[in-house]
Amino acid sequence: VDASSKKAAHVSHSVPTVLGKELQRHAVNRGRWARLLGPHARWKRSHDLLAEEEELPGDSVSDQYHSSCLWKGIVRGLPFKVDRIFANPHGAHINVSESLSWASVLEQEAAARPNSHVIIGTDSQVSLAVHVKGRAGSPPLNAILITELPTCLGANIREHGFFCKS
Repeated sequence: VDASSKKAAHVSHSVPTVLGKELQRHAVNRGRWARLLGPHARWKRSHDLLAEEEELPGDSVSDQYHSSCLWKGIVRGLPFKVDRIFANPHGAHINVSESLSWASVLEQEAAARPNSHVIIGTDSQVSLAVHVKGRAGSPPLNAILITELPTCLGANIREHGFFCKS
């Protein structure tokens, strides 16, 4: 999944069950950062003025997610197909848009493949942490999680996330 200030999208590639089970073992299982940027930092980011270290959480490098060689190889090496591109709600925070794109993947997979595991990659540390934790420090992100719950429970979808820096 990915998003910008104007659009969000998600792509997909099917993998054999055996490979999928192995990749699930390498998915993130600990949430780290689940808060949105403040208004000033958000404005700076939308104008490409926010340094990456100002955007990321914590005081040390260990507080952040890192792209593993495995996920970099998967992202660069597999032929993905574009599933959906959609406009962001006007003024939506980029991490909200990333989470909306994540929710769109879950809806698509619930309809196409109920009772399955879905591996979702993102370049948003906030969106990944929110989905790994199942909660956020932000009402808009929590609202998205609430809308995902019936989809995941009703279709028995299990989500696994990974981080890959774009």
